[in-house]
Amino acid sequence: MGVKIRIPNVLQDKANGVTLAVVKGKTVHDCFEALIKQFPGLEGQLMDTQGVLLPKWMLYVNHRSVG
Repeated sequence: MGVKIRIPNVLQDKANGVTLAVVKGKTVHDCFEALIKQFPGLEGQLMDTQGVLLPKWMLYVNHRSVG
C-alpha cells in the first residue's frame, strides 16, 4: 500500500503537473526520497542537504499537523 502525498500548487510544475503522488516508504524521509526519485525536479525543494524538511513546509499525517 502506498502513501499519498499532496503536491502544493507552487511545486506542481516541478512534478509534471501532478497534484497527488503515491509513494512507498517506511518513514517520512523514505517517502520524500521516493517522491524525489519519481519527480527529480523536486530535489532541493523539500529538504535541506541533511535531509531535514525545509521550514517553509507544513507536514500533515492523516490531516493532523506533525511538524
